[in-house]
Amino acid sequence: MKKVYKVTGIDCAVCASKVEQDLKSLPNLKNVLYNFTAQKLFLEYDDNLDNKELFFLINKTIRQREPQAVLIDIAAKDNDDHKIKSNIFSIKNLIKIMGALVLVLAFILELTDVLQSYYLLGLYLIAYLMISYTVLFKFFKNLLRLRIFDENFLMTIATVGAFIIGEYFEGVTIMLFYQIGEFLQDLAVNKSRNNIKQLIDNKQQSVTKIDPENTMDVTHPENVKVGDKILIKVGEMAALDGTVTEGTSTLDTSSLTGESLPKTVIPGDEVLSGSINLQNSLTVQVSRLYKESTASKILELVENASSKKSKSEQFITKFSRVYTPAVVGIAIIIGLIIPLIFKMNAVTWGVWAKTALTFLIVSCPCALVLSIPVSFFCALGAASKNGVLFKGTDYLERLSNIDTFIFDKTGTLTTGVFEVNKIIPAQNYSEDDVLSAAAYADIYSSHPLARAVIRKYAKAVDLSKVTQHKSYVGLGVEAIVEGKTVFAGNYELLSNHDITINQKFDGSVIYVAQDKKYLGAIILEDTIKPEAKQSIEELKKLGVKQTVMITGDNSQVASNVSILTGIDKYHAKCLPQDKLNIVEGYITQNNKTAFVGEGINDVLAISRADIGISMGALGSDVSMESADMVIMTDELHRLPQMINLSRRTKSIVLLNILLVLLVKFTVMIINFFPSMQSLLLAELADVGIALVAVMIARTLIKFGQNKKPRKAH
Repeated sequence: MKKVYKVTGIDCAVCASKVEQDLKSLPNLKNVLYNFTAQKLFLEYDDNLDNKELFFLINKTIRQREPQAVLIDIAAKDNDDHKIKSNIFSIKNLIKIMGALVLVLAFILELTDVLQSYYLLGLYLIAYLMISYTVLFKFFKNLLRLRIFDENFLMTIATVGAFIIGEYFEGVTIMLFYQIGEFLQDLAVNKSRNNIKQLIDNKQQSVTKIDPENTMDVTHPENVKVGDKILIKVGEMAALDGTVTEGTSTLDTSSLTGESLPKTVIPGDEVLSGSINLQNSLTVQVSRLYKESTASKILELVENASSKKSKSEQFITKFSRVYTPAVVGIAIIIGLIIPLIFKMNAVTWGVWAKTALTFLIVSCPCALVLSIPVSFFCALGAASKNGVLFKGTDYLERLSNIDTFIFDKTGTLTTGVFEVNKIIPAQNYSEDDVLSAAAYADIYSSHPLARAVIRKYAKAVDLSKVTQHKSYVGLGVEAIVEGKTVFAGNYELLSNHDITINQKFDGSVIYVAQDKKYLGAIILEDTIKPEAKQSIEELKKLGVKQTVMITGDNSQVASNVSILTGIDKYHAKCLPQDKLNIVEGYITQNNKTAFVGEGINDVLAISRADIGISMGALGSDVSMESADMVIMTDELHRLPQMINLSRRTKSIVLLNILLVLLVKFTVMIINFFPSMQSLLLAELADVGIALVAVMIARTLIKFGQNKKPRKAH
């Protein structure tokens, strides 16, 4: 069984990695993943554990490593989210602030030469214990469990070593800078988390339900059922998905789609949770439960996206497990083994010991381990602000390497809004005969061609006349209308049922037959999206080797669309299985593929591609579930934009890695010169570069702001 918990109070990326390893060692758990940036714990567990036993087991394991951590069962209704905030006036921080004041007092007394050395040592020890007691507690607790080689170990050994060699002020100051750095890093990470959470705020605690007697009842959205009616007042956010039954208004859907232009809705239009009502009150009939609403699904996708780690994150996590023990080993060689081998005197040994302590301080891996996931987390937030959701940071990272984009035609390269252009009846039949039969046959179909026929018919369809209805995927529909068998679909559908068609037409066509007699054909047209050609050009400029279109339409339609959009290749007359086979063919040729589509027909291909991309998924639950990347609008220009974001993210990750390593190695080299040695410089370099790395990562959150796509030529 699967479970998701929230874990707050863990402010160190290295510590989070160790918590994850502790949980993975438990025999009852499998597929454990702790998402440090989102503060989410994902796991699978044995069925023989109930929820209470599972919670106790996990809580005990986490608290052994991180006593201050708080485990929250997200599914439990009685939890209040137990938000842990970094508060400068918390008891722990007040003790540390008092310790800092004692440190300042001790330093002043040392400068004025008022106290004797042992009194001064006592004052520095008091300051040290007040500032570092949380670190020391973790150090000794982990030591008793033989769990060493973490940042608590490094800082404790380094600062205690500073006291041993007589560097009292530096020893306490190093710990103070470390604690300040941890606090500031925590603030920076929390700021990134808050930026993500503020993208879609669907935590509406009340909704106005309209009872059958037309009375109003203010209740929690979870108490509203499908089919109930709710009132959405002006300025309110829709808490549930539904259909407008009364009223006309405009909605702000920017938190869902990234589109700033308000959307007008009238009776019969869909309202999505997360939309804000701007103009008039609306009565809406609920179509989905609260937990299944669009905003809830999107918020869950955004918060959980970084649970699927990129290769960079996976590598740096594994690297840190080897890196820290190696650092400790090198420090022992520098500060102990080399002086023993060369039989150094006390003064020289002190210099080498200080070099070793400096090495320990500056080698703390937090800057590396923290900056990479924060970079990807901020990139996910930037994508969300631009109306794009990734189901994992690995897909965001992978997007930059895609060399083959495969597009579905209808609804992806074209608007998908078809209009009836011409009706060509067979001999002895009228246009109305053809249109009426097609409208009744297509009444239960959601295909764009079918909806165009219904719009053209523009009359009420008597559903009681339709007794049976069957869909043939990629072909059309069959229905029993007033006892007569009606077929409405492509040429193959009627041919498969031995119906003779007098004339075959090019383009998007619905052939109609009734009781094995051909009635006529309906010619429809689809329009190409205005930005399609420019988006394809931009993809090619970004290094995409080939663009491919797959469609169920005939070759002439496919050829026309490919010419107008600049698509390199096309495959026509394709069924869903054909789309899958074509995608697999490109993959077997070692192409890194992305399939871009919408709707049920594209699910197989979306699932098989290296990256499956769903367009306009607000209306397609299946697409949202199967895709790796979801574009909340039909804007094709988001594809090159997200490639740029992916590449910029990787550049920032690389920049942070190089910057961190450069600063650390520079300080290491400096401290091999006795006259330039400084424990404080080492700590400032460690804390400072970690903060700089996080700040650089956070620039990604503003990606795409105030940048509007150029208009298509």
